[in-house]
Amino acid sequence: SVVDMVEPMQHLVNYVKETGGAPGNGIIYTHPLHKNKYPPNIQYHLIAITWCAAFVTDDDLITFLRHSSRSLAPTGRILLKENISPTFRARRSTASVARTDTHYKAIFHEAGLKLLAEQIQPNLPDTWLDVKMYLLKVV
Repeated sequence: SVVDMVEPMQHLVNYVKETGGAPGNGIIYTHPLHKNKYPPNIQYHLIAITWCAAFVTDDDLITFLRHSSRSLAPTGRILLKENISPTFRARRSTASVARTDTHYKAIFHEAGLKLLAEQIQPNLPDTWLDVKMYLLKVV
């Protein structure tokens, strides 16, 4: 399998390269998530988005999800894993937001995606926000 990565933080890109690179010698894109452009000749079976949706606006997330859905193979899926909060929260210190479950589902709908499965990650410390995984496909 080949894994392409989008990682805007150069120190994390350096770590990946120092420890063997992207699996299967995949491409490492070093720019923000919402500025990613997939190569036109590649169709992905899975696009996994983990703990980075909190750092983009709703509009940028919708744009990214729409663009990602156009890069999926016919049976491809999007997996999004992110903190969720009972109420919308914005944190200046990290320039991030914590959206509600309902908020994410509205974003998925706006992006033209259908929710196939969802699950809260078990066994996290009580002081953490819930972490939820969403499996999506193109409508």
